[in-house]
Amino acid sequence: MRLEPASIYDVSPTVLHLMEFPVAQDMDGRVLTGAMDDQFMTKNPIRFVDTYEDSAPMEHEVEEIDHKKIEERLKSMGYL
Repeated sequence: MRLEPASIYDVSPTVLHLMEFPVAQDMDGRVLTGAMDDQFMTKNPIRFVDTYEDSAPMEHEVEEIDHKKIEERLKSMGYL
């Protein structure tokens, strides 16, 4: 097994592939196939998806933070 020069950007695509998830086309980096044996690569060819970005708008609004409740909770736990 021989590893080719790698970048930090190669970590995510490589881990996704090792976990048998598709790699996003819009990710920086590449799958470090040299880190895997031929048997694994034969059973698990690299699969791709366009993106993992979620472009759908949020369908719910974030509720207002109740600072008084948070302060009381922190006091009860001994942080304040």
